[in-house]
Amino acid sequence: VTVAGLLTGHDIAAQLAGQDLGDEVLLPSVAVRDEWLLDDWTLAQLSEALGAPIRVVKPLAPDFAEAVLG
Repeated sequence: VTVAGLLTGHDIAAQLAGQDLGDEVLLPSVAVRDEWLLDDWTLAQLSEALGAPIRVVKPLAPDFAEAVLG
């Protein structure tokens, strides 16, 4: 398990609350298992709490760069 695999939906929502999140929130795939986060939040619940869509990306530099740059 990597550190990102220990992130919870509640913690992510708490840290990003009130921030300008842009067009979407990128979340490393190791933080998600079948649309679920460690604390039983779904990606849909997190997206609703943040008011922004979530995109899951592989935790590799080329994949992150592609997600950011298009």
